[in-house]
Amino acid sequence: MSTEARQRRGNKAASADDGNSAPPTSASPPKDAKSQIDEGKKKLEDAMGRVFAARDRMDDLHSSWRSYLLRISLMVVLISVHQSQGPMAVCLGDVKEHNAYVETNGGGEAITFPKALEQVARNGLCDWVGIILSGLLAYFLSMEVPVGNFTPKPYAVATLLVFFQVSLYFQTKEIVGCAGRGWGGPGALDDIDSEVDDMDRKRQFPVAVVFHAIATVALWFMKLGRNKVEANAVAVAQLKKSLEAAEQIKKGKGKGK
Repeated sequence: MSTEARQRRGNKAASADDGNSAPPTSASPPKDAKSQIDEGKKKLEDAMGRVFAARDRMDDLHSSWRSYLLRISLMVVLISVHQSQGPMAVCLGDVKEHNAYVETNGGGEAITFPKALEQVARNGLCDWVGIILSGLLAYFLSMEVPVGNFTPKPYAVATLLVFFQVSLYFQTKEIVGCAGRGWGGPGALDDIDSEVDDMDRKRQFPVAVVFHAIATVALWFMKLGRNKVEANAVAVAQLKKSLEAAEQIKKGKGKGK
């Protein structure tokens, strides 16, 4: 066989091999572990940023609510003072009417000024406790304490006064008066005509007790919201530590090779 014929057969075989060869693929290589960790860290940092931003917004909201409660507490103090004036005025009116009756009819004993002060204090004890209670709540709300912290002494004392004032209210809600009036005891002068209306002898429910309940519930819900945000922040921080530990282990294995 001639050399020229052999060359032609070799060229045909080469052409056949080229026709059967597979075309080159353009698939991208898989991501390595380092790129996956970097992507996870970026997503985690974004999540931490959102969690911390939510916590800052909640802190601002709680600060606004606490300031609002403080302003309301000052109003409650004034309302408590106003509530105390009713029984006080009734008591002083009873004392004046009693002394006028004694002077006119010549019977009985006139009430002296120290004795009148004692009766006013006893008759208005429930309302004066409310003034102290509302003042303690205002002082507590003005303190820089963490949200939901109910351990400060002003709040603890105010809570004790709530039970004391509620007890006094139910004991004396129908007993408003002095000089034997409003309670029907020995020497009572209820049968004497009085300028005091019967409705004025009904003690109002202490507004300080109501505000104590409102403030407590509001601060408790603030604490629940804060705890939830803090739990999310702790979970994200722990996940970040786990990711960093995995990265360190990966680097250690690479160095070992």
